[in-house]
Amino acid sequence: MSDAQIVTTEGADEPTIGSILSVAQEKGITGDDLNRYLDFAERVESNRAKKEYAAAMHEAQAAMPVVVKDQVNNHTNSRYASMEKVQKSIKKVYLDHGFSVSFSEKEHPRDGWVRVVATVMHTGGHTERYHKDGPVDDKGPKGNAVKTELHGAVSAGTLLSRHLLCGIFGVTVANTDDDGNMGESKSIDEKQVVVIDGILSAFDDSAGERARLLGWALPNVAPDDRRLEDIPSNKYERAVKVLNNKLEGRL
Repeated sequence: MSDAQIVTTEGADEPTIGSILSVAQEKGITGDDLNRYLDFAERVESNRAKKEYAAAMHEAQAAMPVVVKDQVNNHTNSRYASMEKVQKSIKKVYLDHGFSVSFSEKEHPRDGWVRVVATVMHTGGHTERYHKDGPVDDKGPKGNAVKTELHGAVSAGTLLSRHLLCGIFGVTVANTDDDGNMGESKSIDEKQVVVIDGILSAFDDSAGERARLLGWALPNVAPDDRRLEDIPSNKYERAVKVLNNKLEGRL
């Protein structure tokens, strides 16, 4: 008996595991035919769970907030979002959409490397596993050892877990410039922060003007998390020009 015959016999556009087994019971099906019913019912249930997982993932990613950087890597002079910050920002969202996430480490075939595995389970019954590899983080920017191998492995595991979590749920980290010093889009530097802060202090309503500037520069970041230090460097010149024009009464 083919899958098509089972569906035709059952008579439903969207058969369920229960309806398929009910048909088998009603017809007194046994032996190899019953096994085929059971196999088909399992495939139907698996496909249903995958569809629910995909739909929930789509909704969860659409609801994810932008995460802002809250830590500084003194070795690379860069800022990044800690695992605690990422979890605090997004955990409720993915839990509300039926997901749970756990992490584990697997032996890596390459010496001195770590593999972190993320197991993502959905309440609909489907589970996916993702992994990310990276070297043990025990070296400084000049190549000298700055941590023990154990501490380096823990540090690498945390970094990889954070990147996995952000990747799985499509999380945006504002003005990404992570502690791996990957050279992605930069925020303005300290001198530029001082320049903008100085211009803002000249306004009668400096607090209101600051809020308007940050709202323009960081539109996807929650108001309470917006900081001058997070303004993208490619918006610096425009910000200074607009602020100066306002002070001169041209805007």
